[in-house]
Amino acid sequence: MLIESMYYQFTPQSKMWNEDRKELLARTLGYKLNLPISNNHISGDFPFIQMDRYGSDVTISRITRMSEEAIEKMVKKADKIFDEVMS
Repeated sequence: MLIESMYYQFTPQSKMWNEDRKELLARTLGYKLNLPISNNHISGDFPFIQMDRYGSDVTISRITRMSEEAIEKMVKKADKIFDEVMS
């Protein structure tokens, strides 16, 4: 996992990463976090899920306008989802 100011990301360097489950991870994150999934850029200010933005990855993009508390809560949920999907 990687947290930057603009996104939160799971990559092959993430512990337990399974390339075969990458698409399932993106779909599950989108569903459970109630975020849209896009392979392209989405207009607006809301967060969304992208796959393969920076190589082989699943990224939650556009989190800069979220409060620190909201980001922390989302990251905890995303990490739990990642563990469930990748294990």
